[in-house]
Amino acid sequence: MARIAIDMDHVIADAHKGLLDWLSKTYAIEPSMLPGQRFKDVLSIDQHFALSKRLETAEFFFNLKPVVDSIETLKTLQNNHEVFITTAAMFVPNSFKAKYEWIKKHLPFFETKRIVFCGDKSIISADYLIDDHIHNFENFKGRGLLFSALHNELDTWPDRLSGWNDIGRFNF
Repeated sequence: MARIAIDMDHVIADAHKGLLDWLSKTYAIEPSMLPGQRFKDVLSIDQHFALSKRLETAEFFFNLKPVVDSIETLKTLQNNHEVFITTAAMFVPNSFKAKYEWIKKHLPFFETKRIVFCGDKSIISADYLIDDHIHNFENFKGRGLLFSALHNELDTWPDRLSGWNDIGRFNF
């Protein structure tokens, strides 16, 4: 039975759609303007500041939609593996309660004891870490699986998952 740690933002909860919807509505910035780049690299200082303030609101996290096929695949994975949600909530302290409430709302089947709020994910003891940021694989003792996202399109990583269907088919 494999132990699988899965990031929340951009992997389970569709933070990209939430951010892109807000950027499109507020600044007319479209996804085609952002491939392979982080928001801070393409936004003006004022736009990035406004985006950072938006991320500090609990409302932002609570209102995110699940990534397509994430809920069904998580249910299936739990049948054969130890699955943990690992989110770096330390970077946005106002997100703790909203993230927890989001999980309870969208993943009521998920055991509370398998939710990990952390900063440095190298502390996670798992066979696999599914994450959208390569830096979270640094010093991680298991195998890092990069979940494709707009900001990592240009990153090179040997194990890339393009969506939840890839996760469901992966041989853990």
